[in-house]
Amino acid sequence: MLDNAGRVLAIACMLVASRNDGEIPADPAYMQRVAYLDEEPDFKPLIQCGFLVDASECYQMQADARPETEKRQRRDREETDTRARPRARVVSYPAEFIEFWSAYPKHVGKREALRAWKQTKNERPPTADVVAKLNRLAVSDQWTRDGGQYVPNPATWLRRGGWDDEVPKRGARGGKPIDPGSREYWGVEDE
Repeated sequence: MLDNAGRVLAIACMLVASRNDGEIPADPAYMQRVAYLDEEPDFKPLIQCGFLVDASECYQMQADARPETEKRQRRDREETDTRARPRARVVSYPAEFIEFWSAYPKHVGKREALRAWKQTKNERPPTADVVAKLNRLAVSDQWTRDGGQYVPNPATWLRRGGWDDEVPKRGARGGKPIDPGSREYWGVEDE
């Protein structure tokens, strides 16, 4: 069993070995410096417990190891060559989605919009109604302000049910939107 100093030295050895292809220099002064130790380390306890092995023994172990057979090496190479490599997925877009996408003024996140399109299949109105709503919203003050900066992403618009959004009515005075709280919005004449 290692004492606390031996455990700290073992951790320092692992860190040094991770930077040096699994080897630790046989220089205690170097280990003292890089591990910030107060005194030169004693590697004997780590060697005795089997944590460290003398490099000369490692070379002998490598020499005693039997090489893999040529047949196994060839089989491993073939497996590596035939493994499924990640490929770009080809996505097919349904015609109704393409119609929606063409009408939407902001073309970002097409695949995410397709997912949202599929998720909202049972909730949304027919595509023609969605496109008609988009055509009205696309010319609204809210969506044209600041170069279309406030147009939501298509997936967001679909997931939140944007087809239910109110299209602001435009007043007769200057084409500005009418406040929904005003009498003019509701068609009530001034008394």
